[in-house]
Amino acid sequence: MLPRHSTYSRGYDDHFKFTTSQKGRPMILASGYKFGIHRVRSPKTYWYCHNASQGCHAIIHTLADMTIIKCYNI
Repeated sequence: MLPRHSTYSRGYDDHFKFTTSQKGRPMILASGYKFGIHRVRSPKTYWYCHNASQGCHAIIHTLADMTIIKCYNI
């Protein structure tokens, strides 16, 4: 079982970096882990951990203006 990435309080924005991948896709970096877009359902965007295939269940939810509203297992 993979350890959780880390634990954060509600001050999400200080711990995350919004960037793009080498292919130009949006990406979030958090504690050395990469998150890609899983689905978009207006106004929310759901992000998954790139290590999901290895059992990671971390998820991030953002609004259209990239405000982080929820984090699971991070």
